Amino acid sequence: MNYNTTIVTEFILLGFLVSPALEIVLFIVILFIYTLSIVINGVITVTVVREPRLHKPMYFFIAVFSFLELWYPTFYFHFALGATENSLLVVMALDRYIAICKPLHYMSIMSPRICVQLAVGAWISGFTLLIIEVKLACSETTYLRTIFFVITSFGILGCFLLILVSYTFIINTILRLPTSTGRRKTFYTCASHMTVVLIFYTTTIFMFIRPAEGSNLHINKMVSVFPSVVTPLLNPIIYTLRNQEVKNTLMKAFH
Repeated sequence: MNYNTTIVTEFILLGFLVSPALEIVLFIVILFIYTLSIVINGVITVTVVREPRLHKPMYFFIAVFSFLELWYPTFYFHFALGATENSLLVVMALDRYIAICKPLHYMSIMSPRICVQLAVGAWISGFTLLIIEVKLACSETTYLRTIFFVITSFGILGCFLLILVSYTFIINTILRLPTSTGRRKTFYTCASHMTVVLIFYTTTIFMFIRPAEGSNLHINKMVSVFPSVVTPLLNPIIYTLRNQEVKNTLMKAFH
């Protein structure tokens, strides 16, 4: 039986459909954002590691998150690290749930050993999820596209659902606090993570959990810039600006 197959030996990467002059501007802007994100995430990672006052579960996961964002813009690891970030956001939501809903048992539950295991588990699950056959432009893609869509939908929506469940319990606990000051302070500690979750899943769901047919390739490329370039810069800034202890430590380190 003869099969009409095509062996793909090369493919072409197409950039944005813009003028050559605008390409230079985009290159400079993206390079600046990329460099700034590398510097900021590197500073946060080193600061948390070197400062004993920040050796707490919440800051440990922030350091792991910043370390991930160091590599996330590197496109060779992009999808694997995106899946890792998906899992890590669940771990950080779990950390906030235990801290707020079970404060008396927080330090015993979130021991250093458990924190390391959760972080390693997030990295392993992220890379394992991406061990599937990758489609090429001229290959038969119907079956692979279905598998990719199912696995991606399960991974993204499953983690997002776990985060929503954890924050349902967190918000319920916050509303039962006796004072408005306590409610505001407790909610403030979760605001950074909630903001990052909103940014991450808005772009991720738009890019991956929707039919591929009829989608605008140029719009997809424009949207992909946000999680690939902008988000790694925004996330550490969001966590830093909303955390006084991290800000004070960074200022001390700079001085």
